[in-house]
Amino acid sequence: MRFAPALAVSMVIAAVVAQTADERARELYRRREFSEASKALEEHLRAKPGDAAARLLLGLSYQQSGDLPGAEAVFRAVPRRADARFYLARVLYERARFAEAKAAASDARGLGYPASRVMVLIGLIRLEQARFGESLAAFQQAQGSAQENDAEPWIQAGKLLLKMGRTAEAVRSLETAAARAGAGRHRECAGSGDDGHAPSAGAVRRSLGGVGRRVCFGESWVGATLSARDDGRRAR
Repeated sequence: MRFAPALAVSMVIAAVVAQTADERARELYRRREFSEASKALEEHLRAKPGDAAARLLLGLSYQQSGDLPGAEAVFRAVPRRADARFYLARVLYERARFAEAKAAASDARGLGYPASRVMVLIGLIRLEQARFGESLAAFQQAQGSAQENDAEPWIQAGKLLLKMGRTAEAVRSLETAAARAGAGRHRECAGSGDDGHAPSAGAVRRSLGGVGRRVCFGESWVGATLSARDDGRRAR
């Protein structure tokens, strides 16, 4: 019995070391040092293999550092959890395995993952498959369940509407996104000609006729470059 205090101290030290490894990993992830975060998480999980949250963060670290096969393996190994299925769907989307990505996204929704985020991802999957009508429908469905400050469904719908040549609707969608994001303004970024005002449908149409443009909110880019090639290839 006289060894019990020493054992208790050892257990406390082990707990502190494990906690430190976990905290260090999270700090590295926040600093976007994903490779180092992965190493710290691997160390932490050797001591605590049942830490599901740390395992999910390991998968995200692999994904962010470009190790998509590693990320897929981690997310597949996690027992059926909504967040793990959603993260798996995103990895499969990045790997252009769209049918599998759609199935994993549907699983995530069935397990209770936020519908708006799932439907945005499904919209992006359908967009890559050139199923534009289904993509737009998914983005619009996401709008119905989006949180108050969530602008992503309107951003993606606006970008697709521009691609489809429905510029007036696109401008309205992007204006809504700007208002929801609290950006205060949304503009067509056009170098010296940028006056900070929302573009008219005509301005957007003219931009598509020449060099590529990007649509931005506040100070951050949120869209893909819209080129003359995109303008000439109208979605059906």
